[in-house]
Amino acid sequence: MFVSICCCTYNRPHLLGEFIHSYLIQDYPKNKMELIILDDAGQYRTQEGEGWKLISVPYRINSLGDKRNASVGFASPGSDVIIITDDDDIYLPRWVSSVVADMEKGSVYNTSRYYLEYDGTDVLVAENNGDLLASGGFLRTKFYGAGRFPPISLYEDLALANAVKRLYGKPSCIATKKEDIFFIKGTHPNRNYSTSHAQEWEYIYRTAPDKLHEIEIGWRQDYVRLVKDRLGLVLGETENKK
Repeated sequence: MFVSICCCTYNRPHLLGEFIHSYLIQDYPKNKMELIILDDAGQYRTQEGEGWKLISVPYRINSLGDKRNASVGFASPGSDVIIITDDDDIYLPRWVSSVVADMEKGSVYNTSRYYLEYDGTDVLVAENNGDLLASGGFLRTKFYGAGRFPPISLYEDLALANAVKRLYGKPSCIATKKEDIFFIKGTHPNRNYSTSHAQEWEYIYRTAPDKLHEIEIGWRQDYVRLVKDRLGLVLGETENKK
């Protein structure tokens, strides 16, 4: 299966480099996946790397739902699986392969049962009952069959999840054991303030970049070791930060 990972970003270059690193260390075959990043801050030059592409436009897209749909629109037309994600997410190497392995068993969309929340100090295990589209994927045909994201900027992911559930039932769950966790969700204020859907335009433009940024790819810390040291969970091979 060919996988298109679609990510929205806005004014968070310090996080985007960590996310791209998470993509680069995936154990899924490199020739069977791609990463599409859509930036509507105009703060980067449009560029490509090893299997990833960043499209930067100098104007705001109307809503986060529209922005997510636009990112999917840049995906390769022959992709089988769509994964929607954000620039503040951290993923361990088994992420994409876990999504695909479940879909090869017949699921049409999936989500993580267990994942981690990290506020910069404490690491906590969180459990998802299937209501959140946490780090999972859709068969491309089912994503479009559900009508894509609505043109709203708050709870657009929940609206899509509800539409998918009405059509196809509850999602299949992956990462059903704590030792299989691959998703670390940042929850501290400097990480998860989602300017991708902020309505406080004065704030956005006051903090908008006045120059093009270069992306520094790499983890700022070893998240695998962090989880092992704090929780005693061994989540895979240690990936050293760059």
